[in-house]
Amino acid sequence: MGYRSRGSAGLKRNGGRAGASAFDDDGTEADAVGTKLELARAYIDIGDVDGARGMLEEVCQEGTEAQQAQARELLDGLR
Repeated sequence: MGYRSRGSAGLKRNGGRAGASAFDDDGTEADAVGTKLELARAYIDIGDVDGARGMLEEVCQEGTEAQQAQARELLDGLR
């Protein structure tokens, strides 16, 4: 069951920082980056290393700190 964060719940997902750029009012940008992270994992599962690398590099540029850390970990596994 999915959810959309609002108010203080969004702050918890964002490390407690108000106004961070990875979230807009309804969390859709962070949701999009999360989708990219999931897609990168799917690319890894099917052996498309180049596709995974491209998605992970985007997550490193656009994601929250937690998403960036996950992306870096996955990128390190590709090398």
